[in-house]
Amino acid sequence: MPKKPEPHAYSYANFSTGRSRGLLAGKYSCWEAQGAARDIFDTKIFMLINNYMKDRLPESNSMVHLTLFMVGQSPEKTKPTVMVVSDDKQLRKHAVKIIQSQHILIDYPGFELGHCGLEDEFKDLRLLGSDTGSLASSVQRESDEGGPNIGDKHEPSLAILSMLSAEACSFEIPDDRKPVRLHFNISLNSHSHKSASSTCGGVFLYRYGYYAIIMAHAIDPARTMLLLKPNDSPSESDDIEFTGIDESDEDDERDKEPGVTPEQDEDQFRSCESELSAGINNQDVVTNESPVSPVTYEDYNLDNYEDNSDAPETCERVGSIVSVDMQLDIAILKITPGLAKHFPVLPYSLEAYILGTWGGLNDHTPIPTSITVRTTHQSEIRGEGSISVFYTRLPGTSNFLKLYYATLNSPLRLGDSGSWVFDNHGGLIGFVVAGGSRTRSCLLLPRGPALRSACSLLRRRESHVS
Repeated sequence: MPKKPEPHAYSYANFSTGRSRGLLAGKYSCWEAQGAARDIFDTKIFMLINNYMKDRLPESNSMVHLTLFMVGQSPEKTKPTVMVVSDDKQLRKHAVKIIQSQHILIDYPGFELGHCGLEDEFKDLRLLGSDTGSLASSVQRESDEGGPNIGDKHEPSLAILSMLSAEACSFEIPDDRKPVRLHFNISLNSHSHKSASSTCGGVFLYRYGYYAIIMAHAIDPARTMLLLKPNDSPSESDDIEFTGIDESDEDDERDKEPGVTPEQDEDQFRSCESELSAGINNQDVVTNESPVSPVTYEDYNLDNYEDNSDAPETCERVGSIVSVDMQLDIAILKITPGLAKHFPVLPYSLEAYILGTWGGLNDHTPIPTSITVRTTHQSEIRGEGSISVFYTRLPGTSNFLKLYYATLNSPLRLGDSGSWVFDNHGGLIGFVVAGGSRTRSCLLLPRGPALRSACSLLRRRESHVS
């Protein structure tokens, strides 16, 4: 095997290295990627990787993340590193093998490739639907008992049919336009506090009715799983690997003197990547923010998210699921007439957002530095947005969603999926998808793709009805 090339900093490290993210896996200094490196990754490298991954990476019950970090001994000596993050070690190694076999990074000198476990980056990140039984299994039971049959393989999947059979109810509807905890059921007799639940952060007007966006994984909790249990720790074999970065790099770089020009650096990296391609491709590797107070896992147990001992016994029907976009992980809830007054309402109609009448839906606008999440248990959870984008493939899907990362000053809970996220001016910027209690981390689906998909789904539904 050829000798691993001597590592050097990326030519434009100074302009591409953002805020520190601490130590990755406890030993690699890591920073957010910005500037030229971030632009190249978002507009070119990710697009290439995503195109190859769609048909080649098997579906899994684990989340898979693609992101870009700057890794190195100091901000001046970092290299942009494409990271595949998942708790499924074999899956992420297979993803690395796909990227290497297609020589995707060879045209981008200085970019490295690595993979690590979810624990190394996110600790206890998980989807925030409730931990309950699957609606799909309930539909199957009804079918087995002589109820509605699902049909043949050419019809919609069991998961989609189960969602389209779901009704939403609430055991406590506030009168002051606050987020509402919804429970999803397929039968009038199955309504309970233990049924699948999610948060409805608010509603929007479309034509003459009101609708809400719900995270689909919360309606079908069989897709919701704890990716790494809080009491677990990564096994020694669940390692982290990079191309072009040795574990000794951190120590070695301290003894080196700078003196490599950007032109020499680029030439060296072109040579390095050629060597790496020859030696590796055949290997079997498959602003104004208040201080964030520390919260330990012992202070707050994510699984004990709600005390229903004093909750009302009866519920009120809120609406029903009318459309589903499984790849974007959203479902559209049609609100029962007369109940929209209890929810926060977007200031303009859905069509106005799509047409850009109010703020537009620019997907390239970064998440604000200061954000606020509104949940059913806390009116305002303040947090700090990040420029880091995590392209995430949710369990049971084949495409990568563009999700934004944020750190909050209070942990989210199970059932907070779908909560609305706002900027400092009270403008909606996205929806909560996943979070963690120990790290107070949060992944957000930006409003642009969610609202566009909602509009497309409702227009398609109109055409079918008419």
